[in-house]
Amino acid sequence: MLLRIPLIYHLVRRNVSALYGDRTKGNYPILRPYFDFNTKLHDKQKLEQNITRRKLNIDLNKINKLWSTYAALSKKQYDLERRPKEIVDSMKNVDPKAKGSDDLTRKYEIELAMVKSDLKALKESAHAVEDLFIHTFLDLPNDINERTPLDVNRVHFSHSDQQTITEDDTENHLNKVNYLEYHDPHCYFLKGDAAEYDLALPFYCMEMFGSHGFIPFSNPDFIRSVLAEGAGVDKSDLMTIVDEDLDNKLNLMHIAGGGSMLSFLGFVTRLMVYKNLLPLKFVSSGKVFSNRDTSSSEDYGLYSACQTTNVQLFCMTTNGSEALNQFDEIVGQMIEFYKRLDRMFRVVYVTGDQLDQAEDSRAVFEIFSHQRKCFIPVGHLSSYGDYVSKRLLIAFKDGNAKEMQFPHLISGSLINVTKYLAILLEDKGALKTPKM
Repeated sequence: MLLRIPLIYHLVRRNVSALYGDRTKGNYPILRPYFDFNTKLHDKQKLEQNITRRKLNIDLNKINKLWSTYAALSKKQYDLERRPKEIVDSMKNVDPKAKGSDDLTRKYEIELAMVKSDLKALKESAHAVEDLFIHTFLDLPNDINERTPLDVNRVHFSHSDQQTITEDDTENHLNKVNYLEYHDPHCYFLKGDAAEYDLALPFYCMEMFGSHGFIPFSNPDFIRSVLAEGAGVDKSDLMTIVDEDLDNKLNLMHIAGGGSMLSFLGFVTRLMVYKNLLPLKFVSSGKVFSNRDTSSSEDYGLYSACQTTNVQLFCMTTNGSEALNQFDEIVGQMIEFYKRLDRMFRVVYVTGDQLDQAEDSRAVFEIFSHQRKCFIPVGHLSSYGDYVSKRLLIAFKDGNAKEMQFPHLISGSLINVTKYLAILLEDKGALKTPKM
């Protein structure tokens, strides 16, 4: 149960970033992301196609103008910062006994004062442009992977169950009062076998994927804003812990749940590992909390619950090629798991407009609901490339090499147990759970 109380149910909408900071109020970030401006903005056509496919309202011309202005001011600032040393060196070379040396020294002193004044004014202007440009740049999405379909979702795999279920064999899961006491999306109770299965299935998942080389993890429920922004997550979708001084704080506390991807990021942010340790694969189970508005959705009951039980996978790899191999391997392992559930399901690659900001591709696992006569998303696996790694300084190095590299991340929900339970409860009669 999640009570809708002011302590944790407070929306915060601000235009400043915990990932970059707010110099006007003296709020500085705990890390500075790796900004690869040239790589991101060089291919304008590719970036424009990316924004179009995602159906985002981003003014690319405005960003390019800001980038040009920022680059010009940065170069001018760099040149001015070198000038004082040059003037001081010239002053040292003045022969005090030479004719007119006093006038020359005075000229250099005036020029030095003017340069310092110009530099101070330029820095103030440059900071304003930089802040506007960086905050806009942080909103740019990840590049789209070639596996992401152009116009229509693509079915990658489908599986039929061995059961013959008709509409007469189903009912609304909210009618199963012996297994569920439902009040609203924030408050419900699982009872009897449903409560036991909500605990048992995650344990089975942890054991199964532990045999596949995933390290079991116990993650915290709470995260900071900087992690959400690093993962490109809209903070308004998260539940925020109310603070007395919200207006002067950027790195707020949110409750995301130990079964979310965000909870892994607190461990790997600013982490440096050796290349020979990769790939690193983790699995965790726990709650996931969401503040997304589902009032306009067709979902209801457990399908729209703000607190659900989830099993989350997380993987760090060296590069794009290795990430593709790991992605395919994990998808295959997830397919084998879903086959054991003995339900009709399919794996679908979604189009660009359905991707989150940090995702470059996503494979969604959907189980068919005979009661609702449609496929219900209950799991997914997403590829993030090095997008999140660069923003949160997740890095690795090869041997004694000084240069750090950024791993490619893969993460996703193996199964949202709460939504899966809703599908099981739609079968008439006693709750039937598959033998695993």
